[in-house]
Amino acid sequence: MHTPRGTIAADFVICGTGIDMNFAGRGELSNFAGNIATWTDRYLPPSNERNARLGRFPYLADDYAFTERVPGKTPWISDVHLFAIASTMSFGPSGSSINAMTTAVPKLVHGLTRGLFRADVARHWASLSAYDVPQAVVTRQARSSGELR
Repeated sequence: MHTPRGTIAADFVICGTGIDMNFAGRGELSNFAGNIATWTDRYLPPSNERNARLGRFPYLADDYAFTERVPGKTPWISDVHLFAIASTMSFGPSGSSINAMTTAVPKLVHGLTRGLFRADVARHWASLSAYDVPQAVVTRQARSSGELR
């Protein structure tokens, strides 16, 4: 292959184009892939705007988390967040565009920290409720009998 910087010799050239959503094809997602909600599960556009490929994109929660196709079947998937080109249908080019990082990353971080706090809110409340160290101790001096009121 000839390039502006010289010749590159290779046995194989592998090119890939396009994006397709196949959660079952990913080992780490395959066990629950069937319950990841997609745009087709949540939105039916007018017939002249339907696109099967776009319908396979995941329908993400506001913190980039997977949502369940069948609620209650795999509730823990809301702890799996997807910040990549696959989040495009839910958020625009947020996880795949340098320009979008200024708004997308804070949204992701807010969602992650909110989820971590909510998961531990009972522990945080118990700790706050058990706190019994006084912040300020104010004592009032006794008045002598000759003081004016």
